[in-house]
Amino acid sequence: IGAGPGGLDAALIAAKRGHQVTLFEATDGVGGQFLYASAVPHRNGLLRLINHQVSELRRLPVGIKLGVAVNAANDLGGEFDAAIVATGAVPTPLNDEMAGPDVIRWFEVLKNGVPPPKGSGRAVFIEDGSGFWWNYGVAEAIVVAGWQVTIVTPSAAIANMIPVESVPPLMGRLAAGKTEFRVLTRLEGVEPGKVQLLQVISGKIEEIACDLVVVQTGRSSLPGPAKALREAGIREVHCIGDCVTPRRMSHAVFEAQRLARVI
Repeated sequence: IGAGPGGLDAALIAAKRGHQVTLFEATDGVGGQFLYASAVPHRNGLLRLINHQVSELRRLPVGIKLGVAVNAANDLGGEFDAAIVATGAVPTPLNDEMAGPDVIRWFEVLKNGVPPPKGSGRAVFIEDGSGFWWNYGVAEAIVVAGWQVTIVTPSAAIANMIPVESVPPLMGRLAAGKTEFRVLTRLEGVEPGKVQLLQVISGKIEEIACDLVVVQTGRSSLPGPAKALREAGIREVHCIGDCVTPRRMSHAVFEAQRLARVI
């Protein structure tokens, strides 16, 4: 249940081991949030994984049911001995204190694109300190759209979770857009046309004028129908990937492969 990279891999390996497999996906396409991860600049090569998984599934007797949301066992339309729940995660909403006409979540950039520059053309991206592509890929997309960006992070390091070989090219591209950085800094407040930033070591407040604020709000797990399926009597129900806790795609694929080889 769920057709992100983890769900696709679980279905693929289980089918190769001789199981009769049906894959359920609530949306009308496969890939999950991996499709959004591939939407940032210089990351569209990620789609090769999804394309490979889908091409392999087509060679195997795997039923793929798109646009089917599974909330209870009756939604499966049949009897199953085991279920793997890989329903993923959703972007966490903005806090009420951050809300404003020119404040958007990171996910809006991935889903709807970057708003065109206006006013001073200055934007602030509020990082959460995780230092991965969900942050710096979004920031780069804002730069590519023509904004001059200030990246604000509570971390003491820049892009600290991005593979080391990818950091220099990324920094070069951000530098070409005259990107600025504020480390050991967090968002203190938002007002029309400006933000207040708190330097966490000194306690000093800095104001920056801007016409767009993009906030990394993080992701929240979608637990899916695991409890309902167990209560309905399905013998084995397993959860993998972001529906357990949001993390990197490699964790979901690892869990999928490990589980599908022993289920």
